[in-house]
Amino acid sequence: MDACLRAHNRRLKASRTSWSWERWQQSQQILPAGASRTEVVDYLQPGWYAVLLAAAAVAVAWFTNPTTVNAFYSASTNQIRFPAGELQKPFFWGTEYPRSLSYGAIGVIVGHEFTHGFDNNGRKYDKNGNLDPWWSTDSEEKFKEKTKCMINQYSNYYWKKAGLNVKGKRTLGENIADNGGLREAFRAYRKWINDKRQGVEEPLLPSIAFTNNQLFFLSYAHVRCNSYRPEAAREQVQIGAHSPPQFRVNGAVSNFEEFQKAFNCPPNSTMNRGVDSCRLW
Repeated sequence: MDACLRAHNRRLKASRTSWSWERWQQSQQILPAGASRTEVVDYLQPGWYAVLLAAAAVAVAWFTNPTTVNAFYSASTNQIRFPAGELQKPFFWGTEYPRSLSYGAIGVIVGHEFTHGFDNNGRKYDKNGNLDPWWSTDSEEKFKEKTKCMINQYSNYYWKKAGLNVKGKRTLGENIADNGGLREAFRAYRKWINDKRQGVEEPLLPSIAFTNNQLFFLSYAHVRCNSYRPEAAREQVQIGAHSPPQFRVNGAVSNFEEFQKAFNCPPNSTMNRGVDSCRLW
């Protein structure tokens, strides 16, 4: 393991994960005297923002409404955040459903946010969230060379709804995170099968002719289902940080050999890019 890889490892271990909302919000150093637990989660109070503006910066500060249905990575604090709104179906299915569904949804999102720490922007920050060129020149050049594959791949996707091609360079960071998160979550799922079930597959869902590996990928696609008007589609392509949902799904799975095994995709087909597959992490 070279010095750069060791630094990557330290940075990953230093990442903070915040679920739902943080305990620091109850601190009397941040909240006004007499603030109750009910008031803590009431982000609509005008006074709340004034309190935050007057307070000192907090490294693990939670500046997201708990009801938000989204997840976030902050490079400046090396922290990933999962509001309570994201920890519901169809992202998190609980223990009464096959774990493949949760790993394919919230699991991929967890991996996606972690991967942001090593995308084309997050890689510029060190483990403490400081903007610092900590990569070796060789590692940086190899990284940039590998990104060309992904930029070209996504730039070739044409979104009929928008009448435009995806901007592969603009969406690079999110595409890196989608591809990395998918791989990380699938590895985590298979590790759970091996460690917690001694390699025995989960029971299949009744009346559905899909394996659990297939359900993992279907769950990933399910949470990206969306509908756009042409005007919104064009705006998404022109100024959005993400690729259109259908290409977030097809782009990532077509690069992943485990998807191709699960669905028996023939080599060099639309969903199996084969030797042209792109991979950063």
